[in-house]
Amino acid sequence: MGFMDKLKGAVNAVTGGAAKVGIEMESPWVPCGGPLRVEVTATSTGPELKSKGIYIDVWAQETVKYHDSENHEQTITVTTFEQSYQINPETVIPASGSQSWKGEVMLPQEIYPTYEGKNAKNQWYVRGRVDATGNDPDSGFQPFNVYRAPR
Repeated sequence: MGFMDKLKGAVNAVTGGAAKVGIEMESPWVPCGGPLRVEVTATSTGPELKSKGIYIDVWAQETVKYHDSENHEQTITVTTFEQSYQINPETVIPASGSQSWKGEVMLPQEIYPTYEGKNAKNQWYVRGRVDATGNDPDSGFQPFNVYRAPR
């Protein structure tokens, strides 16, 4: 490996560009307390990539809009759920190679479902992430829906 290859590898580690990561969900609809099933795929963009693990990050955010006493529109945003789940232990993605991992996590029963009203909404997101030196390559957050199953 030449100097320029080492330099490119260092830049990729810092920027998260050491791999391209994708995520696919079995279904975009998941019940509260139900399984979220995904497949994470990572492709090395150059040299082999040593990973401390493959993760999926689940995150939900509630946004509420209202008018204050002077009738100015205000927005409050709160994280309503945030959790990382390891779906695979340490691994090595070969140089310019690709690997996929399937994972299933159970969402808690007591979470807020997805909703969108006139002035409030709660949105859910998931991303795949490769835990590596530097900035972790990830798929970016993808939306999905959480619902309460009828009793």
